[in-house]
Amino acid sequence: VPRATVTIDDTSEPECGLTFFVNDTLTGDPLLTVPIWTNPTVELGDPVESLCYEVHGEDGSYFNLISDECTSVNAYYQEAVTPSPNIDLNVVTQIGVMARGETACWNIQVDLDGCNTTINGGLSLGTDFDGISVKRYATSSRVRISVPNCGDTMLVMWVFCRAGQVEDPVTWDYFDIRFIRFVVMRGLNLNEQSHGLIGQFWNVPVTVSSYTGLFGGAERSDDYVITVDHPQSDPRSFVGLKYSVTWEFEKRVCYYVGNTQAGELSEVSDPNPNDSVIEGDYTDYKVDSLFATDFKFSHFDGNRC
Repeated sequence: VPRATVTIDDTSEPECGLTFFVNDTLTGDPLLTVPIWTNPTVELGDPVESLCYEVHGEDGSYFNLISDECTSVNAYYQEAVTPSPNIDLNVVTQIGVMARGETACWNIQVDLDGCNTTINGGLSLGTDFDGISVKRYATSSRVRISVPNCGDTMLVMWVFCRAGQVEDPVTWDYFDIRFIRFVVMRGLNLNEQSHGLIGQFWNVPVTVSSYTGLFGGAERSDDYVITVDHPQSDPRSFVGLKYSVTWEFEKRVCYYVGNTQAGELSEVSDPNPNDSVIEGDYTDYKVDSLFATDFKFSHFDGNRC
């Protein structure tokens, strides 16, 4: 749960231009959902709004999801295996967490195959060590990882090893696929300076204001401008379409933003507001291996290891 300061401004002036939103996403593609506060005084259990965006990534590449001073999380992207030549999408098949414990740094790896989990290369069925907790639930194909992130409150993450179906866009046949779903269950102690494809949106100021796309005088009340004010970068503004469900069909307001690489929307002709959803380009988040910490926006402090 984040603690971002988010304000809703419904008095902004209408923007001129034309906005279209196209759902070009197939189930199983790396779809990202990050929660944002819509009320600075919101309490635990109150409704939370989110951003929904997509980073298709690249087959055979590692991307950073979270980079904080004492925690780094990477994902390994692979092309989904199906017999159809018409399906082109990537899924996450490995998660690597490098976390600073009480005395040392640890590498925690979760693989899609059986949700097998290793700590520093050794098999782990569930253990607590050095202020870190890793519990694998083999019967439900999930792993719970809790790390201190050099703070008093634990950063809690879940890795789900899942199966689903994807539809062939030409033949309309369905094919089985397998993929990892990564969830930050408790992110209160992620610092404002944290980065990564997910981490850059946690606990930072976000403003949501009305946006009007004009087409023959028509107005759409569900278009909004989202502005993210990360403390270590310039503010970014982009257009989102408000829906009442997330990628996972959870009943929660989500603003669908960005193209398939979380960059600018080609459907928005006005350059402002049409910044990239993520800072920079998705390739800026590529790392060399599952536990590598160096990339353009890295915030991990290797000296602590």
